[in-house]
Amino acid sequence: AVVSTQSTGKLKRMIEETREENEGRKIVLISHSLGGPTTAAFLHGMTDEWRSTYIDSWISISGVFGGALKVLKAMVSHGVMEEIPSILSDRFIHRRVARTIMGNYFMLPRRPVYGSEDILLRTPNRNYTVDNMDQLFLDLGVPLGPEMLDTVANSSYVEDPAVPVHCFNGKDIQTTSSYFYTNQKDFPDEIPTDVWGDGDGTVPARALKVCHGWESTRSVTEYSGKALGEHGKILDNKDLIKKVIDIVKDNQSCTEKCSIRNRT
Repeated sequence: AVVSTQSTGKLKRMIEETREENEGRKIVLISHSLGGPTTAAFLHGMTDEWRSTYIDSWISISGVFGGALKVLKAMVSHGVMEEIPSILSDRFIHRRVARTIMGNYFMLPRRPVYGSEDILLRTPNRNYTVDNMDQLFLDLGVPLGPEMLDTVANSSYVEDPAVPVHCFNGKDIQTTSSYFYTNQKDFPDEIPTDVWGDGDGTVPARALKVCHGWESTRSVTEYSGKALGEHGKILDNKDLIKKVIDIVKDNQSCTEKCSIRNRT
């Protein structure tokens, strides 16, 4: 799995040692992007007793909790998340590498965020949804694709992690919601056409908002527009930085009353 037994053990030990070295103060976890589902999967692998003993709260920034269509595009045709001129980089080399990276399979659209009715990639011969992702990789000539998908299929990161969570994400930014090929001959080597929706420029809104619905979530903060909320630029957002510092400073004062959810 993406969160390997070895890395899980290292993170667990680091958290335990950090608490011990800081007079027993519980830990505030902070994650961004792929760190969101990775942290969630880690927490789901811990016991209730361990979580309540060691974790004060978790700050999730732009978590890819339901998958990112940009990752699908990278694996199907382009090879990299952003388009780079071919004179600078061979996208087919990048694509070959992208199809071998387990983390990319971890970030593909998945249930229950996407369903049978959500077409992720449309071609004249076949439409691809979460139901036939195995077939997509076979059609791409990636026989190990279904096995890689199966490896991450049961990785739990969309369910409530059972620790206090503070969710931060961008919104109101043009973000890919699906792709299509008009001509079958163009699939998969040509770059498909984007169908646009809402999100943070990388992650669709429906994936970002998974953490909004958790019972354990204490606050949700969304930033509108590229300057404040874009997937990478959000890390430079001064308001977010201030809020993160405030949460960390206050990490010993949160009790049951923190169940009040503040949304901005």
